[in-house]
Amino acid sequence: MRIARLALLATLTLHLPMLADTYTYTYTGKDFTALNNYGIPQVFTTSDFLTIDFTLSAPLADSLPKNTAITPASFTVSDGYQMFTNQNATAGFQVGTDASGQITLWDIYAFTIVDSIEDEDLSELTGPGVFSDHAL
Repeated sequence: MRIARLALLATLTLHLPMLADTYTYTYTGKDFTALNNYGIPQVFTTSDFLTIDFTLSAPLADSLPKNTAITPASFTVSDGYQMFTNQNATAGFQVGTDASGQITLWDIYAFTIVDSIEDEDLSELTGPGVFSDHAL
């Protein structure tokens, strides 16, 4: 009887579902070109840039319209000086994708009560390849 129970337990264990797939998206911005300290001591230089990583439980769909809100399972947004994550900040993610699911438009921001970081594609307003990276 004991062997039968062990055999049953082993059989059930072997059929446990695998962990769900995740899909990670990464953005590395260009070096900052303008610095404005807004009255705060300047910590940024023109060698600093934004990095954004976020993970979803499924890939982004094809042809998402601009400003489609998404909710990552996790995220990291950094300007080289401060790092915001899903553990210490609030964030908003809005994207648009092309016919193959590649991100073509975005507005991503993360903030705490004190600081904020934002990255957005301004191509629709100002022409192709124009981006706005903000770190405060």
